[in-house]
Amino acid sequence: KEIADQLAVEVKESGVESLEGDLLKTLDDALGSSNLVAREGGALLFAALNKKAKTATQPFLVPLLPKIMENAGDKKSGDLRKASAKACKAFAKSMTVPAVSMVFDEVVRLSTESPVWQVKVLCMEILGAWVENAPEYLSTKMTDLVPLLSGLMWDSKKQVKEQASKSLTEVCRCIDNNDIQPFVPALVSAIAKPEEVEECVHTLAATTFVQTVDASALSITVPLLERGFREKKTAVKRKCGVITENLAKLVDNPSDVAPFMGVLEPALAKAAEEVADPECRSRCAAAHQALKDIAKRGREIPKVEAAPLEKVEAACKKVVTKHNGKTDATEAQKKSFKFLALSARLMGTNQDATSDDWKEALFGCIKVMLPEGKNKKADAEVVAHEIMNECMSGEAAAKGGVQEQFEEDDEDKALEQLCDCRFSLAYGSRILLNNARLYLKRGMRYGVVAAKSAGKTTLLTSIANGQVEGFPVNELKTIFVQTDIPAAKARMTIMEFTKDAVQEEMGLTDDQIYNALDEIGFTDKMKHDPITSLSGGWRMKLALCRAMLRKADILLMDEPTNHLDVLNVQWVVDYLTGEGCKNVTSLIVSHDTKFLDKVATHIIHFDTLKLNNYKGNLAKFTEKFPHTAAYYDLTASTLAFSFPPPKPLDGVKQRGRPILTMTDVEFAYPGQDKPQLKKVSIRVSMASRVACVGANGAGKSTMIKLLTGELKPIKGVVYKHPNCQFAYVAQHAFHHIEQHLDKTANEYIQWRYQGGEDKEALVKATVKISDEEAAKMKEPIQVVIDGEDGKQIKEKRVVEKILGRRKQGKILEYEVKFVGKSQDMNLWFPRDRLELLGFKKLLDEVDRRKAAAEGAYQRTLSQANIEKHLEAVGLERELASHERIRSLSGGQKVKVVLGAATWAQPHLIILDEPTNYLDREALGALATAINNFEGGIVLITHNQEFADATTRETWVVANNTCDVAGDADWAAYAAEALELGLDESDMLDAMGNKVEVKKTPESVPAKEKKKMIKDIKKKIKDDLEMSEWEEQCAEAWGLFSG
Repeated sequence: KEIADQLAVEVKESGVESLEGDLLKTLDDALGSSNLVAREGGALLFAALNKKAKTATQPFLVPLLPKIMENAGDKKSGDLRKASAKACKAFAKSMTVPAVSMVFDEVVRLSTESPVWQVKVLCMEILGAWVENAPEYLSTKMTDLVPLLSGLMWDSKKQVKEQASKSLTEVCRCIDNNDIQPFVPALVSAIAKPEEVEECVHTLAATTFVQTVDASALSITVPLLERGFREKKTAVKRKCGVITENLAKLVDNPSDVAPFMGVLEPALAKAAEEVADPECRSRCAAAHQALKDIAKRGREIPKVEAAPLEKVEAACKKVVTKHNGKTDATEAQKKSFKFLALSARLMGTNQDATSDDWKEALFGCIKVMLPEGKNKKADAEVVAHEIMNECMSGEAAAKGGVQEQFEEDDEDKALEQLCDCRFSLAYGSRILLNNARLYLKRGMRYGVVAAKSAGKTTLLTSIANGQVEGFPVNELKTIFVQTDIPAAKARMTIMEFTKDAVQEEMGLTDDQIYNALDEIGFTDKMKHDPITSLSGGWRMKLALCRAMLRKADILLMDEPTNHLDVLNVQWVVDYLTGEGCKNVTSLIVSHDTKFLDKVATHIIHFDTLKLNNYKGNLAKFTEKFPHTAAYYDLTASTLAFSFPPPKPLDGVKQRGRPILTMTDVEFAYPGQDKPQLKKVSIRVSMASRVACVGANGAGKSTMIKLLTGELKPIKGVVYKHPNCQFAYVAQHAFHHIEQHLDKTANEYIQWRYQGGEDKEALVKATVKISDEEAAKMKEPIQVVIDGEDGKQIKEKRVVEKILGRRKQGKILEYEVKFVGKSQDMNLWFPRDRLELLGFKKLLDEVDRRKAAAEGAYQRTLSQANIEKHLEAVGLERELASHERIRSLSGGQKVKVVLGAATWAQPHLIILDEPTNYLDREALGALATAINNFEGGIVLITHNQEFADATTRETWVVANNTCDVAGDADWAAYAAEALELGLDESDMLDAMGNKVEVKKTPESVPAKEKKKMIKDIKKKIKDDLEMSEWEEQCAEAWGLFSG
């Protein structure tokens, strides 16, 4: 052993060239000698060389490994067996991925064919050791390893059986799927113990799969599914169908399914045809179809084929020579170069290999070929990276597999190239892009499109932060165009904010900045207004102005049309396509398809962890790939959201009865000279489908905040049905959750509704009691009570609190307790009187408590119920209960807000710019939920397509007021009827169908109104049933409060 160590040290000091000649031949002869001592000495030298000289010796030692493995099974010498096994296991742990691939087949062969059990055990130990240094390669071989090791678990030799079970568990560690990993021990156990299959299937079926599924994950689950489909119990077969369908939905690379089609496809087909239970048959049929769809896509992907060895050799030699290296000056260099070419050829077939993987695989043999002083590891890694680039394109590249699509015409080729890099991108434990190519030309505008949560925003953020390998951040000024205003700068004026961003960096004068703002359209007054006074459209203009002042080469834009009206969207289009951005490249993420059609010159598509680059706008892209129609057509969405049904509303028997109204409302913000809104009268019922539209800054959001109670009017009346509950998702939706980012979505909803009341509702302006209001409520009020002699007595009392509520006919009455008076001296008052006395906020609190108490009996605030509720709005259980809100994407956060707002089963849902953060597929699902909702809907949106798909009534906010418009055709019929003086029953539409004309309370003639008031008052007093028309009139004429 000492001699072996000494020889290894000499090789390390003099270089691996010293191996060529007598030493390597002596080692080879010793390992094949009939002399046991010589073979043991060979094993010791092999181990010493590996330990001292490391990866540089692998081109020389890899061919000798099978001989040492055979010696580990020698029947005569225990010392030889021990030394050989030790040398093999140590070498296995240090092997590069290409070295592993070169001996993998031989190790697998010996594990089954060797007649010596010690060799079988050693082979399985080597497989387990490779998990540490070649996990990605091993994961690609799991389809071979699982059946191999499963078979060895039934070997007659106890030691082989035990090692097979242990090694199978070990190799399963290379499965990069956190959903599967916890079940590996149970899955392995079920292979050895068939009686555990049923329980294992049930456990796996209860798991929510969220991570991408590849061939390695399928390799360990499919054997269980195969056995599960053979079980007699229908429930087990159904669960297997469910598991298969769930896994199939998460397969990114369709070719991963191909090895398992022969097992799963016939099992599912048989279950879908022969199982007696129709529900089980339908689940298995759905899984069968999902599997066939994936397999069809997989067949379209050609098998990966390695490049010709001579082409790879030429590419490697080109790079090594460029760095003054030599590939054939010595025998050692020749052998190392041959090993390098074989390694590069193999790495080229691994489409998931990263730059680091290439460096780790190649640097050891590259060092041998580099000149003295330039042969350090860092030098070799530079060469390895260049070899990777050479072998990823051209004649040295592997063919087949998932290939990036890349379109470039002569016009594009003539443009200046800004970026051509390859990189990988991950978010948490999820791989978003793997060795993807980003190719950008100057002056082009790239629309970035993908399915939900694919990583579009993460890509832009990573580029902006300089985290994308190879992106020329030092050569190109890349700016993320954002409209958010940091809290530290919120007090700045527009001029100060612009100067702060660009003056020091660019050395600009005040006049230059002033003129730039002029060109964008900022008036002299606006330049000195607070930055927070800007609407969404002006914020976007300012952000683009700052980017241009900084002379941006590349603009990164994430949803640039959010919060913008039609005019401002067109302004952004004109700006990006105009002369000012002629030499500026843009990367744009947007769900506004019309916007992308107008600005995009190219489309970058996330697909199978790659970036495909296509010439043309989104419409042209969709023509090529019809399955992406969800980017255009909301009805093409494969998702479906749903909202919970509203709770019964006391006294509301028809959905058309108004439950939220504003009458002659006027409002101005503090310090404003003129009212923001005036003479606003609107009404909302549970049948309402309203689109609220208007220019940026017209007052849409302000009007909705008045309607919901977040703001107080200075004039007019806002009425809300006492038990009405509404869900309000604000324009800047994240403000709802910004104080709870370290909670999970489940924890946030539990916090918000714990105790029965909605804590978010308690922070509104109309809920908080001002000092002035508190003082007024402490003033004595006059009450009339019956004295002991039966006479009525008037006295002054101070209200202590309001305890409860009851209904007398149609009138709501509230129980009042007074200061210094006992409980039996409480009195009941009608709501309208208490409101006049200033107790409205206390009355509303009683209404909220009563509504919350009723709701608490209908839905239990449990983790399981909340998970189910959030699933209905598109948020998976894993994200709902196990991911902090902070780590969710923008679209996922909106789903949290939407789910939290609708937990209390609202009667009305108000959505302010709901299209801002949701992708097209989620928008289609939201449209479906809105159309199926049994309560009222009010949308504030600039997205006409979305409004047309979901609403029937329009509120137009302009000129400081709101005009209400219904269906255009209906308005035409009504106008024609008035003009001709027709009876309502005579009105027909173009198809000859009767058109029902609904009268309004305002249109009732005075004589008829007087009679109706008398009849309605009598019905209210006697608590008699009223028609919808009578209820509508009573509401409009204020008869309920009377």
